[in-house]
Amino acid sequence: MFVRIPPRCGLAGGISVAGVPLLMLCMLLPCIGPAAHGQDVEPTTEESEQPQPRREEARSSLVEITPGLGPTVDKALSFLASKQNRDGSFGSSYPVAETSLAGLAFMASGNVPGRGRYGENVARALLYMLKLAEAPGNRRGYLSETGGSRSRMHGHGYATLFLAEAYGMCQETSNSSIEPERLQAALRKAIKVIEESQTRYGGWGYEPTKDISDENSVTICQAQALRACRDVGLTVNKQVIDRAIDYIRKCQNPDGSFKYSLHYDSAGGTFPLAAGSLATLNYAGLYDVKELTVSYQFLMKHKPTKEGGIQQMSGGYSYFYYAHFYAVLAMYYAGGAYWEEWFPAIRDHLIESQSDTGAWTHDISPEYCTACGALILQVPYRYLPIFQK
Repeated sequence: MFVRIPPRCGLAGGISVAGVPLLMLCMLLPCIGPAAHGQDVEPTTEESEQPQPRREEARSSLVEITPGLGPTVDKALSFLASKQNRDGSFGSSYPVAETSLAGLAFMASGNVPGRGRYGENVARALLYMLKLAEAPGNRRGYLSETGGSRSRMHGHGYATLFLAEAYGMCQETSNSSIEPERLQAALRKAIKVIEESQTRYGGWGYEPTKDISDENSVTICQAQALRACRDVGLTVNKQVIDRAIDYIRKCQNPDGSFKYSLHYDSAGGTFPLAAGSLATLNYAGLYDVKELTVSYQFLMKHKPTKEGGIQQMSGGYSYFYYAHFYAVLAMYYAGGAYWEEWFPAIRDHLIESQSDTGAWTHDISPEYCTACGALILQVPYRYLPIFQK
């Protein structure tokens, strides 16, 4: 069965689909800065125009945006802009994944091609992705680095998510320098790569083939990418998404953690995997599901504290920024006490731990860590479709 959900355009950079936890538009506050009004503003280090949050949970008493949050985001985005490579990419170890996350970080402040202080940075990142998608010999549309994939299917999933979010937002920007038709063409091929690579267990492996061992973190990336594509009106095989969600649910352990792989039936049990799995299930519309309560309780054991270091706050494992990017999404989708306890803790930790350059470091590269940190802090802005519910 194939489904196509037509997008409903809203205000200033988002798409709304009824009943879906992604892309629900909310009212904009009266004065929201140049990025949301379509003004073309040159990037400067002195000027600081902060986007305002969209009113979504007015009844919450939580003060999401503290005085230190805006300047911290400013420094992070300025750092990222200074690190963009000549070809539009970011990083060197895993440029497809790093570029996708950096592009999303800029878009989280309302920047898109033709609009916003960092609109040109987003455009260059998108052109890098389109060049890969349209490269001679890449008829399949696998989004991987030239000369061999280092990001592999993780990168393809992040790149597809980035292109889908940009596709939804660029349709509403009349002066966008990126044609939506080019994004759509790249996305259609990217979707097909994901659909054709699903394993018999319902997950995905590191390479774009179905004859491979599945791995849960790769599956998380593909499931979120497909959902984002579907939510902006692109045709996606619903059975593929359903099988992916079923795969993640079957990975749940009795203690609320999630397995590394169904193929190997490995225990997993890490905080990063639990955060990614729970966020993806929420993203698919599973909220008030009794079985997920134990997973929220598992995540809460790793709530950031002033006394805890990065290892403690990532459950003793690596990938602190990966874990907390997904954890903040899971808590945001859950709302209520979960969000009100979690977000101030990770917000304050990131504000206090940012370096003088505006970067965060620990995993992969400064570009990767800084993109994830900036994304976490910008959830309250609610500009990026994935940050709307």
